[in-house]
Amino acid sequence: MDVKDCLRIEDMDKSFDCVLKEVKNDTSTCKPRLVLLVDDEGCEPCVEALKHFAKEIGDSAITVIDTKSADGKDIVKKNKVEGEPSLLLLDCQNNMIV
Repeated sequence: MDVKDCLRIEDMDKSFDCVLKEVKNDTSTCKPRLVLLVDDEGCEPCVEALKHFAKEIGDSAITVIDTKSADGKDIVKKNKVEGEPSLLLLDCQNNMIV
């Protein structure tokens, strides 16, 4: 199974668990990653998302990126992200996997 197969699972919790597992275990040179885009200044929903995903962030399964950082700006522009927080599944080129 790969990460795209996980996205086909109808149960959202099972799908997310599958994505987490695949992201952690992928050994390819262009491995997928989960990115939580946040605004570090005055974004209450971002604070809640950080709390909600604290375990996954601590386990390095989710990478937190500020939307004002260079990487964050690139991801936002490339994937036409509108608002934070946003949890994205990206390939190694920062393209959203859908």
